[in-house]
Amino acid sequence: MLKYILPLLLLAHGLLHTMGFAKAFNYANIPQLTKDISKPNGVFWLLTALLFVTAAILCLLKKEGWVYVAFVAVVISQVLIISVWHDAKFGTVLNIIILVFTISSWATFHFEMDFKKDINTHMAETNFVNNDLLMDADIDSLPFPVQKYIRYSGAVNKPKVK
Repeated sequence: MLKYILPLLLLAHGLLHTMGFAKAFNYANIPQLTKDISKPNGVFWLLTALLFVTAAILCLLKKEGWVYVAFVAVVISQVLIISVWHDAKFGTVLNIIILVFTISSWATFHFEMDFKKDINTHMAETNFVNNDLLMDADIDSLPFPVQKYIRYSGAVNKPKVK
């Protein structure tokens, strides 16, 4: 259930941005927006809505690129919100929430990628064949309690674990 909350939030915030587009092009009478919105700004409101919807779809599809799309959407959204601050200031709260999730997801993704890269690097550096046996001489340099545990577990004279 939790994995659907962020995409739903992105989608909802995107749909709210269509109000700025509708106001700029007189497609709807929106009394909540008291300031006039120029047509060029209206296009930016629509672009931001599309970016949020795209980020929501990419997030649902578990594509890593959603964080970049969402970040751009948040930046443009905040600039637009500042331009009509009196009417849209509460959108800043949504932008902050989305930004926190975006940064957190970006950091998690990059941490996982670094971890996988480290594993691949260290696995490539390991130069023994899987059928090598773990011998007593291999564990002689380890502390006695560790040697005792390895012997107790029955790992001695068995294939080494890679």
